[in-house]
Amino acid sequence: MKHIRTIFLTFLTVVLAVTVSACRKPEDSAAETSTEHVAEDVMNFATILHDAKSLKYESSYYTKNLQKFRQTRQYGFAMFGRQGEIIFEPQTYYEQFYRHFADYDESKGYKDSIDESLLRVTEPAYYRYRLFYYSPSKGVSYASYINDRRDLGWQNINSWKKSLEGIYEEKDPEVGHSDEFYKLCKTFADQFTRTEDEQFVFLDFKGDATDNYDVVSAFRSTFLDSGLFESEKDSITSIDLQIHLVLEKMENGEFKLVPSEVNISIDTQYDNKKTKTKMSTEDNFQLYISGINQVNEIVAPDPVKQLMAEGK
Repeated sequence: MKHIRTIFLTFLTVVLAVTVSACRKPEDSAAETSTEHVAEDVMNFATILHDAKSLKYESSYYTKNLQKFRQTRQYGFAMFGRQGEIIFEPQTYYEQFYRHFADYDESKGYKDSIDESLLRVTEPAYYRYRLFYYSPSKGVSYASYINDRRDLGWQNINSWKKSLEGIYEEKDPEVGHSDEFYKLCKTFADQFTRTEDEQFVFLDFKGDATDNYDVVSAFRSTFLDSGLFESEKDSITSIDLQIHLVLEKMENGEFKLVPSEVNISIDTQYDNKKTKTKMSTEDNFQLYISGINQVNEIVAPDPVKQLMAEGK
């Protein structure tokens, strides 16, 4: 599709820079604005995305966790990338999807791998699996799996679950349109700070969100599986939440503040007294948005048209 770039280098650069994503925030930003109008800017950001008809997106997100039991450590991570465009009603999207994951157990000889992983600022900027996704409606999707060894062509995702277990992802793209993202912004709206320069407005929140576990968990579940996060709920001792929103100043006949970027990190500490296990998890979600309400049609790839015509 002409809107999806054939080379993903720009996206990979974004992943490497994910922790710098305070990103475009300049060192010489103007002094922070009074909080009187900050909550309004936060909710305008959330409302524009929640009510959007369509948009283009690039997102990257990862989760990594470290468990300590006596002298043994276990470390695991999963990272994902999505780039495409989406129409929300009826929901249709076409994207590239990337995924990479690993698990290391120190008791099985992976001490060096764990040490190396913990030194990284982010996860590796490469992906083991690449897919193209086309979804003609909510709950229905087709994928084309490609790597250096094989091209399996387009298939309905349901027919791949046994042969390609682990490389598919059934969640819809999280692009700020969900109720869960809106509620997350609303919960902390009056605690943001605001800075700006000539081109951007920066909205930032940082604080302990332990008392708002349900809101954080609901948003987290829109882009990651939440099995561990939910099963260890009673062991959570702290949730350090950071939200960074960027609005671009647009002047085209009238002045507008348009959502441009989202970066959210969720750092959680656990202490399970029953299993005597201490654990930390780090989750990060980054989103770049463009073309809000400008995507009017998403055409299915020809092989998918054929599958749909055959009722597959």
